[in-house]
Amino acid sequence: MINLKEIINYKFFLFQLIYRNFSLIYKQTVLGPFWQILNPLIQSGVFALVFGEFAKIPTNGVPPFLFYSSAMVGWVLFHSSFLKTSNSLVNSSYILRFAYFPKLIIPIAMFAESLIFFVIHFIIFILIIFVYLFNGYQLNINWFGLSLLPFVILYISLLSVFLGMIISCWGARYRDLLQIGSYGSQLLFYGTPIIYSMKSVPEKLHFLFYFNPLTYFIEYFRFVFFNTELPHISYLISGIIFLIFVSTFSLYTFKNHTKNIIDYV
Repeated sequence: MINLKEIINYKFFLFQLIYRNFSLIYKQTVLGPFWQILNPLIQSGVFALVFGEFAKIPTNGVPPFLFYSSAMVGWVLFHSSFLKTSNSLVNSSYILRFAYFPKLIIPIAMFAESLIFFVIHFIIFILIIFVYLFNGYQLNINWFGLSLLPFVILYISLLSVFLGMIISCWGARYRDLLQIGSYGSQLLFYGTPIIYSMKSVPEKLHFLFYFNPLTYFIEYFRFVFFNTELPHISYLISGIIFLIFVSTFSLYTFKNHTKNIIDYV
């Protein structure tokens, strides 16, 4: 079980850890944390050019840049949070050796960093939409879907953190698992409807996407802003079942593996 009271008691340490992550990573960079924002925007532009203009992959009537950038908003939240959480225990080894604190604070701090970037990225995405509106694009927002978007963001956040916690625990013992987690996330990118939609996937291959818990939730971003067709509700149910299983296994694994974590990091 999560001891929320203990985590709250260490809230000052948590804030210091978040600040430390920002200051160390971006201390000697030109654009600092804005690299995290520019990267998905550049990727969306490349996707729009390669897959939209050259490959002519259908975008369901949505301008290619908006089509790809809307999916990238959700994907970057998952990918960034997953990678940072996966490496959280190994990268915090010196803190673990010399101080006592609830170990769960480490993945929470890593996730908080990713969440901050997500908020900034989301705001920039909204500004891009306004640019298209000023140029005559007719936006078709699903307002009911927009009201439920926070729950989708919560799902993606929890999924990334819990999966990352599993990798971080086992990766502390077996470092090659950290590389497997990184490669696995790259493969997951192509198995997620980001550069394509479920509508363009042959019907006979749809069953494969039940193994991807992000399928429904990445497509949801397009549904909210462009009122595109959502995957069948069965993808939502399978994703929720997967999250319940992963969260239970993750908390159990994290609790048991962090007892003697200093012996491995």
